[in-house]
Amino acid sequence: KKEIDEKNNQLDEKNNQLDEKNNQLNDYIDTLQRKQAEFENYKKRILREQSKSKTLANMDLIKKLLPILDDLEKAIISKENKDEVKAIIDGIDIIYKEFDKILNKEGVKEVYPEGEMFDPRYHYALMQFESDEHEEGTVLEVLQKGYLLNDRLLRPATVKVSKKPDKS
Repeated sequence: KKEIDEKNNQLDEKNNQLDEKNNQLNDYIDTLQRKQAEFENYKKRILREQSKSKTLANMDLIKKLLPILDDLEKAIISKENKDEVKAIIDGIDIIYKEFDKILNKEGVKEVYPEGEMFDPRYHYALMQFESDEHEEGTVLEVLQKGYLLNDRLLRPATVKVSKKPDKS
């Protein structure tokens, strides 16, 4: 009988330890589920904030561009008077300079590599031209300017590049 009581006590103790471990496991599972839910909410909040930041940044840039749109509209309206061709050209020149100034303030830089060596990171070779006068791979002509935004490529410059003449 004493041996049975001792075994029952050991069994009770083991059951208590098992219950304690099960409770601890359930606490860990609850904590994990809460942390997963918090993380999902965090990801959603970050996505909303990124979207809002992007919208605000776009709004800021668009506000800066609206005066250019206004100036273009004025130039279009004034084209009806044929005597104002020079004024229209001057107006377009002013609009171009204003637009360029805004882009520069936003960190946009031109990629205009004429006379430089071709660099595939910043240039797109549309044509090759045989030349004895230039080192092979020299950009002979920029067909379309490229642009960088804060040193990140927006658009590569489209260029014509020199190559050695065929010896045939």
